[in-house]
Amino acid sequence: MPEKHAAVVSTSLAAPAAPARSAATAADAVLYIYVPLVWGLNYIVIKAALPAFASPLAFNAVRWAFAAAVLLLLVAVRRERLWVEARDRPRVLALALIGNALQQVTFVEGIRLTTAGQAALFMSLTPVLVAAASAVLGLERVARVTWAGIGLSVAGAAAILHPGAGTLPAAALWGDLLVLASAGCWAYYTIACRPLTQRYPPSVVATLPVLPAAAVLVLAGIPALRLQQWSAVGPAAWAGIVYSGGLLIALGYVAWSVAIRRIGASRTAALINLNPVVALIAAWLLLGERLDAVQAVGAALVIGGVALTRR
Repeated sequence: MPEKHAAVVSTSLAAPAAPARSAATAADAVLYIYVPLVWGLNYIVIKAALPAFASPLAFNAVRWAFAAAVLLLLVAVRRERLWVEARDRPRVLALALIGNALQQVTFVEGIRLTTAGQAALFMSLTPVLVAAASAVLGLERVARVTWAGIGLSVAGAAAILHPGAGTLPAAALWGDLLVLASAGCWAYYTIACRPLTQRYPPSVVATLPVLPAAAVLVLAGIPALRLQQWSAVGPAAWAGIVYSGGLLIALGYVAWSVAIRRIGASRTAALINLNPVVALIAAWLLLGERLDAVQAVGAALVIGGVALTRR
């Protein structure tokens, strides 16, 4: 009898775990849908909104000011304290300057110079960079199949950069390299952010680096903002600010922090894998962008190589 009673008690105590697992599965599903869809379409949104602004610096200044306001509102609604221990403040500042400000300057300027589809492909190298950096720094062991994926991705990037693509803008090479630099900055953010996600709420982790980054980007954009013809910024461009600043930077960075906390840096970086697929399809349907045969092979190599890093 005691054994049977204990079994009944054990079963009754274990039963509530099912809803928790269901909730976790639902949360992961949201992350795996939200990041590829919203972030993939962001390339198209930025490409379409940029011509309405005097320069990428003006565009960045406006959207980052909006993102900072949304994040502050979110933290206020949640009644969270915007504070970290003294030991974590240098990390927050580095995340702000490298992972946010520099990442966004290279990202937006790169998109201006290259195509939306190619920008998405080069940003999809982020998981590869995270895996390589994690191996070099001893943060995780990288399997041979992952290194094979890294090799395929590098080969694909080289194919996309081939000089025979006559339909590309003349400055596309520089745009591709800038986006590649942006991917490196975002890989740094993903790795360096993880310790903070273990100690602070995701909204705080997302907000604290954004505030100094927004200040830097607004200050850098002041000359361009003075030249801005605000009458040229139509409803579509303002919608791009709301989309890119609100859905992507504000809510997207919170989602990214949640993912890093739940599934780790490497698996979170893999969420970018589907971004180029979304971006290339959207760029084809909405912007009429095309890849030549060599670049199409390069795109397949990048996507296949990135997928291999997650096996």
